[in-house]
Amino acid sequence: MGRFVALLVLWGCSLSCCSYVQLRKYYYINQNMSWGDAREYCRTHYTDLATIESDNDINGLQSGFSYEKAWIGLWDDPSSWKWSLGSHPNSWRWSSIGEPGRTSYSGFIYDDPNAQGAREYCAVMMEEGGWYDISCERNHSFVCYTASNGSGKVFHHVNTIKSWYSAQEYCRSHYTDLATIENAMENDMIFNDTQRLYFWIGLSRVPWTWSNRSPVSFTNWQTGQPDNQNSTQFCAAELSDHKWTDEDCSTRMVFICHKTMMSKTVVKMQIKASADLTDPTVNAKVLQQLRTKLTNQGLTNVVLRWRSPPTKQKKP
Repeated sequence: MGRFVALLVLWGCSLSCCSYVQLRKYYYINQNMSWGDAREYCRTHYTDLATIESDNDINGLQSGFSYEKAWIGLWDDPSSWKWSLGSHPNSWRWSSIGEPGRTSYSGFIYDDPNAQGAREYCAVMMEEGGWYDISCERNHSFVCYTASNGSGKVFHHVNTIKSWYSAQEYCRSHYTDLATIENAMENDMIFNDTQRLYFWIGLSRVPWTWSNRSPVSFTNWQTGQPDNQNSTQFCAAELSDHKWTDEDCSTRMVFICHKTMMSKTVVKMQIKASADLTDPTVNAKVLQQLRTKLTNQGLTNVVLRWRSPPTKQKKP
């Protein structure tokens, strides 16, 4: 066994890695349009309304154009969260599930959710069991639940004041999670047991996505922005200094499109290990670990291929 392991350490195997990096060229369009019409124009003539994901992208914006504000492709689409729980990246999701669109029951009442002040991204239960969106940083008591195979969920009201995220951490440490409510019966059960105003439930969302629904990992907001003035500002515009502000999507202004080009990078590497690298199961595990590490480093659209070196033929 020792000689076999030593042979593998000396021999090793190779991987080739191809990374396709998106490069964008930006175009200022000197026509006044609403955000939706601007997106349609960009998709027809270019790739989309401008996606800006780094300081390098900001440096790539052309200069010499005269404008006060110009639409970019960032928005907090109300149709994905205001009138239903939705299934888009910025839709509401339960803490215990972690994905939008997995449940359909909603208890929001009156004009909520409305993301007032661009700060209200977590849900509380209030009078008559109705839900409201408020700032996640506010402090309230909360309801946890314990999963039970025999009798469904068991809910626990915790009379301790915490922010939504601290309440989530507490529930996950002591119970199953913050309360997940999937029907009117569960909602009534929680409210009738507590009879209190303002307590956290396990519903929250992450605002803002790009026009193509990709998540937001970089922002360049102007100080004090976004503020969702009058609860109607759900689209983002770039100012002349490249800072961003939120605006009413129906406002007509000039805009920025981008066109996507692809750049391919090929990397080859040698892997030496004491494991049997000719085993397909071992190969698959190594590839999966590498994909995870590359993804955690922010590298996407990476193609990994396994190539074993040719077997040397023994001389007769």
